[in-house]
Amino acid sequence: MAQEVLANPEVSLSWRQAISERLNQANRLLAMLTVGRDDSY
Repeated sequence: MAQEVLANPEVSLSWRQAISERLNQANRLLAMLTVGRDDSY
């Protein structure tokens, strides 16, 4: 769903940037919570 919004030119650039930043933050958090000390990500 987020990819559809990010690809939609009718959604303002500021909204798309905000959504993209939030997705990046969530991905970094997920990596920190699921990847072990000896794992590579």
